Amino acid sequence: MSDKGSQPTSLGFMKACSNLEVEQVFTSYNNPKGNADTERMIRIMKEELF
Repeated sequence: MSDKGSQPTSLGFMKACSNLEVEQVFTSYNNPKGNADTERMIRIMKEELF
């Protein structure tokens, strides 16, 4: 789950996801609640994995 920011929608990132068979799912426009959940999950992953 991602917002529609410049990094997740860049051609390079989208191509890498496609090559790895990772399905990209984006939050709907103007949905701060959906983005908050995504940002929290990314933070947890960074804290636990790195």
